[in-house]
Amino acid sequence: MKITEIQPLLNTVETFDFYRDVMEPKRKYREQELSQNASSQIALAGWVTSNCEKTYSNRVDYITKLMEIIPINSYGKCLNNAKEQNIGITYNIKNPHKLETISHHKFYLSFENTNCKGYITEKPLHSYLAGTVPIVMAHPDNTFFLPRGSYIYVGDFDSATDLAKYLIYLDENEDEYKKYFKWRTDVKVLEQWKEHLTSIPTFPCGIGTVFKKWRSGRMQTVKVLHSSDFNTDCLPLDYHTI
Repeated sequence: MKITEIQPLLNTVETFDFYRDVMEPKRKYREQELSQNASSQIALAGWVTSNCEKTYSNRVDYITKLMEIIPINSYGKCLNNAKEQNIGITYNIKNPHKLETISHHKFYLSFENTNCKGYITEKPLHSYLAGTVPIVMAHPDNTFFLPRGSYIYVGDFDSATDLAKYLIYLDENEDEYKKYFKWRTDVKVLEQWKEHLTSIPTFPCGIGTVFKKWRSGRMQTVKVLHSSDFNTDCLPLDYHTI
């Protein structure tokens, strides 16, 4: 890759602003009131994925059970029961149709395909940008990277049935549901989230920090990343009880 091709990326590193680049897009996609969003709801929960692999996670089976109890729209290759022409094949965050589709659900299933320490993808962020509540399946340590009070963690429930019952409860009790949005106006929580986000090695801020240290000569050693030991760093396949 030529330097002229990567220069825009490096410029982004230098000018990244948390409130402009993270919070402002979130606000833009959250312009409507919660009541208006609920009125355009097409299913209680939504899921977008193209990876149906069951080797390291039982998320497909877990969602299959949830779908027996509550209405869930599944977009993509796995358990597909909903069509969205403009959502795209790669589901890129730059595609506004994905966020628009997610926004028509009260909850978004942010289920990782591997539940290992330190492994968390863009799924919860997509949910926040779309103005909905993420239901997170990941290693419990990874919830450290999410705003306090902003998500529902699968591991807090004894079974998929119990989780489904709780989602039905929130759907029927709007005041309880709205509590999951209080963090958006809590400066302390937002500042804490900012700090936690930049500690994720795969997050753009973290990559930018590494680059700036390297360019300034302050990085003297290079840490070699090894594959996680699945026996110690990853949850067993059946950790989240169906």
